Amino acid sequence: MRQKGDEKRMRRGMRAVSRRGASFSALVVLALVAVGWGTTGQSAAQAQQKLVFVSPGGSYARAAYAAYLQPFQEATRTMIEQVEGGDDPVAAIKTQVKSGNVLWDVVGCGPADVVGNPGIWEPIDYSIVKSTRDLVYKEAAGQYNIVNDVETFPALAYSTKAFPHDGPTSWTDFFDVTKFPGPRGLSNVGLDSAWSIPAIALLADGVSPDKLVPFDLDRAYKKLDTIKPQVRVFWTSFTQSQDVLRSGEVVMNVMTDGRALQLVNTGNPVAVSFKQAFRFTASWCAPKGAPHAKNVMRLFEYILSHPQKQAIFTSLTFYGPPTRAGVAEAEKLGIKEFSSKHADELIPDSGTLLNYIKEHSDELLKRWNAWVS
Repeated sequence: MRQKGDEKRMRRGMRAVSRRGASFSALVVLALVAVGWGTTGQSAAQAQQKLVFVSPGGSYARAAYAAYLQPFQEATRTMIEQVEGGDDPVAAIKTQVKSGNVLWDVVGCGPADVVGNPGIWEPIDYSIVKSTRDLVYKEAAGQYNIVNDVETFPALAYSTKAFPHDGPTSWTDFFDVTKFPGPRGLSNVGLDSAWSIPAIALLADGVSPDKLVPFDLDRAYKKLDTIKPQVRVFWTSFTQSQDVLRSGEVVMNVMTDGRALQLVNTGNPVAVSFKQAFRFTASWCAPKGAPHAKNVMRLFEYILSHPQKQAIFTSLTFYGPPTRAGVAEAEKLGIKEFSSKHADELIPDSGTLLNYIKEHSDELLKRWNAWVS
């Protein structure tokens, strides 16, 4: 919902996820200086050994750098240039692709980003990306995306200080302002919010997960109206989603599981429920016409073929690894909780749901933007 995804993700992203901060830029610059790589005076061959990474910023970007980008950079002598793209870079990518002036190579993309915009992504080259047999979910290797981590978005997170006993565990509880009073937080991160927030409203109103599609948007927004006075924050970055819960500005929040678990594991009075959370396969994609697309594919293969690196990423973000070997390595590190271990509880980002989002993306966005504003 990451790479929205922990900040997009999925999603996106992530699907997905952890995203904003100048420290990542500093790390990249220091790494380039340390190995003597510059951006001027390069030979043609050196220029080809490059990859422009659209950083979501924050802890997610720092984790991606530590677990994947720096090791890949050192192993392949590929110069990685980082640029800021925010949590919802799809609009910029559309502009680049339409103009034929594509500047970026790899970007976080959530499931809705992929299916809703098939014309802006470079197809995955499976002659290079070969390590796909051990994936936790088959959707982890798509036509245009490779899953970086398995998240849940939206998941329900809440303050155990506000609710020390018998806290909210379901979307019904999230919408019950009498039993669970206090300010709420909702995401506002483009299409991922435009489908997921109406979806949780329908679940709270008694619709079963297998009957969600097609969405009854009138019913969904009627239910959303019941809590709108309690929505104090429509957060627009995944870092902000943590800040508002940590500070007590909200007592309940729609979040990615990894962002919530980061708070839990750093001693904050926070709990997270996986009940009826949506699986969010936070991916990385290459914009169509990416100038260094082959290097992107090599990065994707590096991620899938190095389960220990996946475990490092999970240890830093608490998002689940994309492969079974990565899950085993994460458990060896003593990580007790992440979404890959809750597969049976999660609502899958199935083809039925994703196709609905693709076919109705404009309608979903129009209705969502009108309600938020």
